[in-house]
Amino acid sequence: MIDPVSLFLLCAAWALIVVVRITFKKIVDWFRERKALKEQDKRNIAFTIKTEMEAGNYVLCQGIFNTDTEVVLDCQKLKYKEMDQELINAHQSQPLVIYQ
Repeated sequence: MIDPVSLFLLCAAWALIVVVRITFKKIVDWFRERKALKEQDKRNIAFTIKTEMEAGNYVLCQGIFNTDTEVVLDCQKLKYKEMDQELINAHQSQPLVIYQ
């Protein structure tokens, strides 16, 4: 399994986008826009990693990662204060979520 900390660090170079509230739909829409990239290689996976920052803020890294080359092919980092219930449920038991 992928180490969430290592994967988060691979996303560190990507620009940070600040939003007030993030929704599961926005996450899924971003992945749909990159469907061709994900499907180029069966080892490309879609993921999100949630981390808690200071002052009640959170950062969610979302991207496409190749498990063979260990390269993040595309990524965005979102800083936010709120997320919808569906996204809370997805990340409830672990910071790293893999999407099919």
